[in-house]
Amino acid sequence: MNEKAGDFIQSELKKYGYPDLKMAHGDIFHALFEAGELSAKEIAGRTRRSKSTVSELVDRLVKLGYVCKKTDPADARGVKISLTEKGIAFETVFRKISEELSQRILSAVGPKELEVAEKVMRKLTSSF
Repeated sequence: MNEKAGDFIQSELKKYGYPDLKMAHGDIFHALFEAGELSAKEIAGRTRRSKSTVSELVDRLVKLGYVCKKTDPADARGVKISLTEKGIAFETVFRKISEELSQRILSAVGPKELEVAEKVMRKLTSSF
């Protein structure tokens, strides 16, 4: 993602009262909003980040009160990560910022270019 998009996200997070969050936390939130509860390994797989990077980001979100860790009932050695009430409450703002970012990005291209881009993306992602 380019620097302007990153600056926009940070600016919006501050505007909505979430200056403690960073753009890098977005992937973690997205995965948890979709799944509800995941292990660090599962988050790493969904976000294509290393498990150690995910662990660092999750630990920060735990300290900030957005997520919590609990023992995996299926594996006493494992840990599951889920959103707290504070994390769940953030979803509305997360969606607003994501939608605004998407609109800004898409406004830079015309309908024909968008159609071509969608076809290319479908082709690129169909092999996964």
